[in-house]
Amino acid sequence: MQQLTATLRTVQDPMTAPQEREEVTDIAQHVTSALAVISNRETPSELREQLTPIVRQVASAVTGSHDPRVPPELRAGTISAVERATSALDVISDPGTPPELRTELLLILNPLTASLTPEGAGGSGGSESSVPEQPTGPQGPKAELAGATEMASDPSIPAAQRLDLARTTARAASLLPQMGDSGGPREDRAKAEEVFREQTEEMREKQEEAASARGVPDVPLGEAAEVCTNAIFTTVSDRALALSLRTLLPPKWELEGVRDFWKARDKEDDSLDVIAQLRTGEHADAPFDVRRLTPRLAELVPARDLFGRLGIPALHCLQAAWHLDQAGITAGTWVEKAHEKKGDS
Repeated sequence: MQQLTATLRTVQDPMTAPQEREEVTDIAQHVTSALAVISNRETPSELREQLTPIVRQVASAVTGSHDPRVPPELRAGTISAVERATSALDVISDPGTPPELRTELLLILNPLTASLTPEGAGGSGGSESSVPEQPTGPQGPKAELAGATEMASDPSIPAAQRLDLARTTARAASLLPQMGDSGGPREDRAKAEEVFREQTEEMREKQEEAASARGVPDVPLGEAAEVCTNAIFTTVSDRALALSLRTLLPPKWELEGVRDFWKARDKEDDSLDVIAQLRTGEHADAPFDVRRLTPRLAELVPARDLFGRLGIPALHCLQAAWHLDQAGITAGTWVEKAHEKKGDS
């Protein structure tokens, strides 16, 4: 906890991206709940022994990501993945959690958090080169696992789907040590990577099934676009966002550059008030037309990747696409998926 406390002080720097500051704070809260379980004398020794290395690995991952030698995009990807993964600590710490689900979440978190530490990241750098990366940066495959872990920890999803997803994710996570073993036979790493791809494909299918069990929310366009946009701001790199949205940016934003696309808030007239941190450190906000913004975001995260990347908020993206389609505006591949999930002809 001392490492995380020191990191919390570090991220209070005004130049720290607001999103990163929030994520580190959330991580510290998740770790605090786990530490309470570890220090509780009534906690079974087996659970204490399982949680302790995970907490240490989380602290190491967060602290290591703030090494000055770590590129900003890699740091952001690591922090985001750790934050999503550690949401499972609250579920594991809850005495009401079914034992089967707790077991699977522990099987995920141990190899996943280990792979996000400086040692794990360094060891897997070469072996991950053949694993398809996502636009979130170097932590792509691990970010996918973290997102699936977050969804499996969501109590709003039916228990059967949560457990099914957790089991599939645990099988994929179990391959991380072998994929990251740079000293092992190349053939073994290649085989592990092949199986990993198969497992993550199944994991994406389970994520879509789990999310779809809730159904597409019947909410107005502005609300749907707000939830969708905030999820994309969290999971897509700011560099990719700036490139995709460059013709929509206010002149000052384009001139000074955007460090962090932080939050979007629903406004009137189908627009979102987008809050960002510019590269000068200044916080700025500006209205963005949902009818122009949402189709651009759909280009960044196509429908086939939507649930795997965003989790539950993907449903709001589909609702936003459905509203726009009613107005004659197409949001990429989201439209067909929206009609499929809403049961439209």
